[in-house]
Amino acid sequence: MAPVIALLVIGAVVATTVLVVASKSLNENVLQSEQLLSRTAMSAQQEALSNLAFDYTWWDDIALNIIEEYDPEWADGNIGSYLHDTYAISHSFVVDEEGRTRSAFILRKSVPDADALEILPDDVGVLVARARKASYAQPIPHAGFTLLDATLHLVTASAITPEQVPDPLPAETARPVLILAKAIGPELLAEMGEAYTLENFRFVRGASPPGSTWIDLKGINGAPIGRLVWQSNKPGTEFVDRYWPALAGTFIGMMLLAVYFLRRADQNWWDVMQLRVRLTDEMHARRHEAGIAHLQRLNVVGEMATTLAHELNQPLTSISSYAQGCVDRLRPGEPATPDILDAMKQIVAQAERADGIIRRIRDFVRRDAAELVPMNLNTLIQETAILLHSALRDGGVRVEWRLADDLPDVVANPVQLQQVFVNLIQNAIDAMQKVEPADRRIKIATKDLGVGEVELIMVDNGHGFTSEALERAFDPFFTTKGSGMGMGLAISRSIVEGHGGDLTVASAPEGGAVFRLTLPIRGGKTDGE
Repeated sequence: MAPVIALLVIGAVVATTVLVVASKSLNENVLQSEQLLSRTAMSAQQEALSNLAFDYTWWDDIALNIIEEYDPEWADGNIGSYLHDTYAISHSFVVDEEGRTRSAFILRKSVPDADALEILPDDVGVLVARARKASYAQPIPHAGFTLLDATLHLVTASAITPEQVPDPLPAETARPVLILAKAIGPELLAEMGEAYTLENFRFVRGASPPGSTWIDLKGINGAPIGRLVWQSNKPGTEFVDRYWPALAGTFIGMMLLAVYFLRRADQNWWDVMQLRVRLTDEMHARRHEAGIAHLQRLNVVGEMATTLAHELNQPLTSISSYAQGCVDRLRPGEPATPDILDAMKQIVAQAERADGIIRRIRDFVRRDAAELVPMNLNTLIQETAILLHSALRDGGVRVEWRLADDLPDVVANPVQLQQVFVNLIQNAIDAMQKVEPADRRIKIATKDLGVGEVELIMVDNGHGFTSEALERAFDPFFTTKGSGMGMGLAISRSIVEGHGGDLTVASAPEGGAVFRLTLPIRGGKTDGE
């Protein structure tokens, strides 16, 4: 009888442990889901305010009625009162090229002779600096959270850009900036909590209340400014609290039945257990062998690419050497014509070009050691375009370059960053399949933002994104392609954020998509960041 009692006790302990672990795991899964929802809620507010700023600053009227000649009635009807009543914008300012505040509205009231950067917190100056240095081709809103009068606010700044952009684009100049601030107050947080099923969703500056869960919220300059807290659901704990007597009784009954049948099958019990152990070991062994075989196949793929590059490199080198020898012998004065010399030079050039392509393919497919090295963003994006030369040519896509001179180096992993560029360029090519071949183009520009970051902007004229697709563009497994997996942009943003940068997407005014990538320069961001 003692073994039976011991078996019951062991079974009870194991079942209790499993139940507790399952309950804890369920609670943690719910918490992670709620944390994701809270971040999504705040990101949706940030995206909405950025889109609003984008719509306003891509508009000739704001420059005409505020910058060139101030019209107080127009300013109130289109910015001050309108934005406050329609979008709950608490503060709106227009600052001209010289830093003077041309229009100021606080809680829908006009404030003459106001200085926006004195009224707003210091870190808003970072957003204004970024907006002023944005590409002239289009406004790019810069948004972030800050504390204004001890209240959480979402602030965005965007350079005012004429709707009709001159061609060619003028050199980068300081431009007027629109600044919008929206209070994220208790009422708005309550609405967000109801929409995203977050109970008692609110913002606190100090320690989190007992029993609540939270995520930390950072300001524009990266410093913590408070927490978003809510009362988390704990379905695992609630289930155990409600049903543990029934579960315990069911378990005890099942254990008694099991012991009864085990005692009746005492002679075969050990053989059955041994067979079960043996089958389990064999199953694990087969899985282990399958894993090793899969790993070997991956290694073979990498080795095949390296071997192919090595084998082809030798004949290409011979071609280059023989062709160069012909060029050396067919000098002016010898029995040769300029056409022959030019042909031989083309052989050399094409052989060297083929060698470079193979070398780049080998570097791209080899195993990545995740080593961070100083590198130039202009060089890497151009090498990526060469790597995708065939895809660009077959798709009839031309690349227009606007690369900044003397661009500072970034510290990054070249293979990982090249994977990002491959994803972005391939997405652009796919998006332009229904565009007339003569109109297919990708514009790539780089610049030094002057705040410890460099920027790369890629614009295509494909089908673009719907508003719903823009919100979900970086979600894993979301795709607008019929056969896509929906992982390219999610992986790209993860890589960029792992390098301390940011990757965003917006719709281009004339159609297509605008991807903006920022990375910290070698040595880190400036103190203003």
